[in-house]
Amino acid sequence: MSDLDEEYIIKAVENKEYTILSSMDDNFKKDKNLFFKILTIDPMVLQYADESLKKDREIVLKAIEGNPMALRYADEIIQDNSDIVLTAVKSDPMALQYASKRIRGYSNKPEDIDNKNDIDILVIAVKSNPIVRRFISRELREEVIKRIRSNVKEQSSEKDIDKDPTISVSDSKTNDSDNKTAEVVDISSMTAEELEAYEERLDNDIKRKMAIQERIRRKLEILADLRVQKEDLLSEKSMQRPSGCMLDKEDQTQ
Repeated sequence: MSDLDEEYIIKAVENKEYTILSSMDDNFKKDKNLFFKILTIDPMVLQYADESLKKDREIVLKAIEGNPMALRYADEIIQDNSDIVLTAVKSDPMALQYASKRIRGYSNKPEDIDNKNDIDILVIAVKSNPIVRRFISRELREEVIKRIRSNVKEQSSEKDIDKDPTISVSDSKTNDSDNKTAEVVDISSMTAEELEAYEERLDNDIKRKMAIQERIRRKLEILADLRVQKEDLLSEKSMQRPSGCMLDKEDQTQ
């Protein structure tokens, strides 16, 4: 679409007309200043950017600032950047699923598995939301849980607490609009079998919610496309209408 301009694209993002973004020219997809503006409106439009922008640290951080899940659309090089992944995970632990395989422990290189900085990221994510254990390799899961339990024991010793403090997280079924009480999960005292069962239960809930989100997004895209088609159709009819048809109903009755 060569007849687009920046203002039209910004308006399209505000109206969630994503089909326009997918068809815009490469010069717009490579426009860093334009994406700085539209990422403020909807961080997930990073998916429509040129590959060069998906590798751009500033652009990706801008998207993550608005929605950590935008890490999904970043280049693999960025998804392997520990600092950027940590930024995303601190805001939303679920963003861990879009970190590189190396960070999540799916690597055959011993030096990758022993990377302390990356393990620290996993510990932060799992402590904030135990559900994200499912995104980590089985080998690293054990190491992460071991470190969390060790940290809890140290904290308990320092505060002279007889019982380990629990790690509280909101259940995946709970949101701000619900009146439900947040589920409290003490992963520090769970056995391996209990952790697996808890993970499986919540895994099914995550898949269900992700499927719902995807269906909603597709419907929004279809709705935006229909809106554009309707506007085009109305424009064509307006161009084809004879001048005599411009009379209103009062003129016609006289």
